Amino acid sequence: MQCFGTYYGKLRAVPEYDAANSLIDAWLAYRDMAAQLLVTHLNLESPKQILRPALRGKHELIGTGWCYRTHGIGVDVFRKNGRGGIDFDFSAIPGRLFAYPDWWRLCIFMRRIIHDKTVDISPFAAIIANPEDYEDLVISVLEMRRQESQCG
Repeated sequence: MQCFGTYYGKLRAVPEYDAANSLIDAWLAYRDMAAQLLVTHLNLESPKQILRPALRGKHELIGTGWCYRTHGIGVDVFRKNGRGGIDFDFSAIPGRLFAYPDWWRLCIFMRRIIHDKTVDISPFAAIIANPEDYEDLVISVLEMRRQESQCG
């Protein structure tokens, strides 16, 4: 596996690289917050325990204003008022808790946080305004980050 190749060096020079990276960072931070909410509210040892049969389905996290819905190897955590939320999967790779986001999950995240007002969207506002113009760039940055994490 080639790490930190020439392509990724050129990618970092693209002006919109920082916007794509900021979007991914916001997604990761929101995912971590949602995972911690599940762990804390449901007294789980690990967020992946949300996939246990007894916890599967759609449920409200009473007293928090949040709900969750399990699916396959992941969970969708969302506000009762319909604003905000995140959909993420758990990893099938041993030693890794979460799967990396993909483009469509980032698109769902962007749509949800516009009205949430808890995430500063200014660093990636251009991507929100014209997601189709940035799809290839964001997918490349995601792949770069996957490669870097496997090389570390």
